[in-house]
Amino acid sequence: MAEVYFFTNRNLVPDYGKSGTNPPPGFGGGLVGAKKPGGSLKNAGYFGGGFSGGIRFGRAEVTDYGTISEKPEIFYEDVEDPNPDKHILGSQELFDNLHKIMQEKETDTMFYIHGFNTTFEESLTKAAALKRWFEDGGEKMNWLVFSWPSDGKLLAYRSDRDDAKDSATAIKRGLLKAADFIKKMRKEQLCKQKIHLMAHSMGAYALGQALAVMYPEKPMQLFDQILLIAADTDTDALEKRRGLGFLEHLGQRVSIYYNAEDKVLEWSDRYKGNPARLGAKGPSRPCKLPRMFTQIDCTAVIDHQAGADFFEHSYHRNNEYVRRDMINVLRGVRDDRIHKRKYKDWGRFYDLMK
Repeated sequence: MAEVYFFTNRNLVPDYGKSGTNPPPGFGGGLVGAKKPGGSLKNAGYFGGGFSGGIRFGRAEVTDYGTISEKPEIFYEDVEDPNPDKHILGSQELFDNLHKIMQEKETDTMFYIHGFNTTFEESLTKAAALKRWFEDGGEKMNWLVFSWPSDGKLLAYRSDRDDAKDSATAIKRGLLKAADFIKKMRKEQLCKQKIHLMAHSMGAYALGQALAVMYPEKPMQLFDQILLIAADTDTDALEKRRGLGFLEHLGQRVSIYYNAEDKVLEWSDRYKGNPARLGAKGPSRPCKLPRMFTQIDCTAVIDHQAGADFFEHSYHRNNEYVRRDMINVLRGVRDDRIHKRKYKDWGRFYDLMK
């Protein structure tokens, strides 16, 4: 069983899936159950593809077979709380739980933003699969996923992109709540563990939109390592005064993983009218990026690998070479000392080799 924490701006659909109901199109399968103040766990509804009035926080157990257990929790809502002094808000409960685990088990925490074509349930099961995948590689972490309202449909690219953009405020609120939680800690409460950030595919686009509205309201440096995987953003998205360019203020190091044979991003580029994608071409002007930005071309280790996904877009959760490289990054190994990297003669740019 894998424990996954989440926060989401998806709409909670009352009585979804019960006999006689007819949920509107775009509301996919999701998490059942809501924990009400002063009460027990009840079957209240599913999170679907629509937007809620705020963000909700919770925790779920995912079985080894990739299914959600029967008793997930939705913590007390941070949505228009009429009596905030009488309840522990969902964000507070989530961060309290994670802080306790980080202290007692001495484990880092990964904040994960998923890509497009992902239902709420899939965002949890994918995070759980990543948790196991990294544990198998020797890196045990807690996982917190932000589940934005993707429709979970392959052909809903445009709709998902709009939803990712409109999720900027929710991501901003989540980051600021985390920063505020840490700022309020006393010195003796701080632990030595680290918080990392991973954004995959359209999740990187959503993150960039959030950072664009967050600054100049610059928060504390919240993360240690930041990983951008197969980013479905423009190749100049990392430059100064662009959304993802603000990552230099948010973490110690930013690692950009990309694959020239990524079929999903080729489709995004060729058929959806987008410019060249960061997750396929890498940064357009890498020499102009701060030294904390490192580019890793994964094409050589993904091509023709047995068992790789056909679209070559999810290599962060199925490619052992990429996993080994990411684990070295998370452990703070210097870029020029990470095994199986081939250094290019310009910028902080590496080819990942078998």
